[in-house]
Amino acid sequence: MSDPEQKFLEMFNGLSGYRLNQVGLSSYDPSKPTTIITHGYAPGGYTGGTKLLKLADAVYNNGSNQFRGGNVYYFTWPSFGLLYDYPKLAARVVGVGKDLSKFLNLLTPSQDIQMFGFSLGAHLVGNAGEEYKGSNLKMIIGLDPAGPLFENDLYLTPTGYARLLLVNTLDEPTNRLDRTDARRVVSIHTSDSVGYNKRRGARKDLANLILHVRGRRGWRALSAHEFSIDVLTAILKRSDLKVDGYSIQRLFYDSHYDKTAAQERWISYKAFQ
Repeated sequence: MSDPEQKFLEMFNGLSGYRLNQVGLSSYDPSKPTTIITHGYAPGGYTGGTKLLKLADAVYNNGSNQFRGGNVYYFTWPSFGLLYDYPKLAARVVGVGKDLSKFLNLLTPSQDIQMFGFSLGAHLVGNAGEEYKGSNLKMIIGLDPAGPLFENDLYLTPTGYARLLLVNTLDEPTNRLDRTDARRVVSIHTSDSVGYNKRRGARKDLANLILHVRGRRGWRALSAHEFSIDVLTAILKRSDLKVDGYSIQRLFYDSHYDKTAAQERWISYKAFQ
């Protein structure tokens, strides 16, 4: 198979804004597993662009699991220009996710695949997994998945006013991150008003493992939202990190936990400093 990045770009010739940038390897290797990482609002700035590239580096160089040294792609998509129309931007993740699933179909069935998505990107990769359903999609990790419109019908305007969307389907499991989107789905929660903040217990349809990182100053700020990326980067680099006495890396990647009941665990932000 030729370079899937080139095939993907050819497939979307005429559609602006999609881009797969490979991190680490100079060219695609079909014998190695593949990781796809994507952003939220826009590729840079407060949406974690720089931190996500550091995360990509951690996957390639530091991960202690089967994805280390594999194909790592940073996927950018048109998530800008709609700052004042959040409902339209949020709705975009459904279609873009389905488009991304077409790239997954280019990979060989024997390849292991994992996807990480930050904020709106968490629901994007969820939609990609929902559409793909391949048995080789081992893992999806949602990094502080976006809350507004995905947990209820409310969203905040840029001026801070809460508004109600009368017709909203984004909170349905088929349109957001859901625990059935991959063999194992993990969500990391580090903020309140920006991230998915559905009441305790009701989040268990979101992922197999829900990791809450609590106590950081600025819990409601965008900086706390981005902190989810720092958390996953630290987890990939440090095998000694534990929650409730369990290795976090093992909780994430050990196939023993694939079919266990959904778990919620809490850990202090200080563990990642």
